[in-house]
Formats: sequence, structure tokens, C-alpha cells
Amino acid sequence: VAPFLVLATPCSMFLLWSTRLSSTSTRSPWGSKSLAEPKHDAMYTEMAERYTLAETPGGACQNAIRAAQRVLGTPQATAYMGCVGNDAFGTRQRELCSRAGVEVNYMVHPTAPTGVCAACVLGHERALIARIAAAGQFNVSHMQLPEAQAMLKRAKVMYVEGFFLMVSMDAIRMMAAECAESTRKGVRKSFCLNLSAAFCINGDYDKIQELMPRIDILFSNDDEARVYAKRAGWEETD
Repeated sequence: VAPFLVLATPCSMFLLWSTRLSSTSTRSPWGSKSLAEPKHDAMYTEMAERYTLAETPGGACQNAIRAAQRVLGTPQATAYMGCVGNDAFGTRQRELCSRAGVEVNYMVHPTAPTGVCAACVLGHERALIARIAAAGQFNVSHMQLPEAQAMLKRAKVMYVEGFFLMVSMDAIRMMAAECAESTRKGVRKSFCLNLSAAFCINGDYDKIQELMPRIDILFSNDDEARVYAKRAGWEETD
């Protein structure tokens, strides 16, 4: 629910920019994941204007939806909502998702730029520099619009990533309530949450616990499950 346009770039370009991104760090950039600062905004535009890039709609939830769409095959079998900026990167992301068969309904932020992530890949190594921007500005008011409401009514499964817990809990509550109410009336809808990362569990544990009675499917990897178990006070470790 936090959409990013991933811009894959040759490593030589990354090394050129790495001094801007980590001028105070002596660590190797390979394997790193960093958040960009406002001073780095020009980098993304420069990449798009000067180089041929591999562009991919990204963000954990959007990736999951694109994967589900590929498996299901039928055009617009899946739908996605998130927030992008009123700019070329947002337009490009919409084009790429629509081309993949996903029905997109982005909230367009009037001032914040689209979330983008520069990815430098060299062999089996990679470094990521993400600008969250509009991706973190989604508001529940967008889900109250007629088109968004129609998407919610049509959905049979709703999937939320743990990262979105810090963006709009009200939007998550609306999805969970829609699933619960529809199921109560005899039309089953499943509400799914992915714990996503240890910091999501530790930072938003109370929100997860609030949602737990309405979660039909909970996703996590082994490490996240252990973190949740510890946070919940369970003795089980396997």
C-alpha cells in the first residue's frame, strides 16, 4: 500500500552518487538500504533523463499484487490502492501496473513527489536508496470516494503490508470492517495482514493486536514470527 517506482541503475552511476548519499559513511554501499534526503531528489530525475533504466512498480504490497495478477492471469483480477505524486514517475507507475493487468486507483498527492527507489545491482549484490515521499501520504478519505468504494465491494481478499500500519490505520480499519461485515452477511471476504518486518511488529504491536480478531490470514517469515511471539509473551520459539 506504499507504491514505489523502482529505477534500476548501473553500478558505476551509483558509485558516482554514493558520495552524495553517504558522505559521512566509510561502509561499503553493497547490501545497504537507505532513505534518501531532500537533497537527493535531483538524483532520481537525473537518472530518468540521462540513462536507460529498468523501471518496475515496487513496494512490498504492490509487488504482491502484481505477482497475484500474474498467477491469476485474468485482466484486472487484482486491484491496488496507494498514493503517488502528480508527476512523471506517478504516471509511469500507473502505466506499468495497468499494462501488467492490475486495476490501479492511486490517490494523487498535490505536492509530494512519487515514491521512488534507486536500485544498483552488480552480480549478486545490490544497494537501495528509497525516497518515500507520497508513498507515505495515503489518506482514508481516498477510500471513501465512489470508485474506491466500488473496488472494496468487489474485492474477495484484502491484503495489507505491515509497513502500512504507520501510514493510515483508519484505512486498514475500513478494509477489515468491510471484510467482517460482508462475511457476516454471508458473502465471505478474507482480510490478510503481512507482518513485513521486525520493526513493524515492535513499533506497531498494539495496532496489530487491535486487528488480530479480524485477520483471516497472517503472513510472516520465521524471524518475524519469533519477534511477534516474544512481543506477545509466548514461550514457543519454533
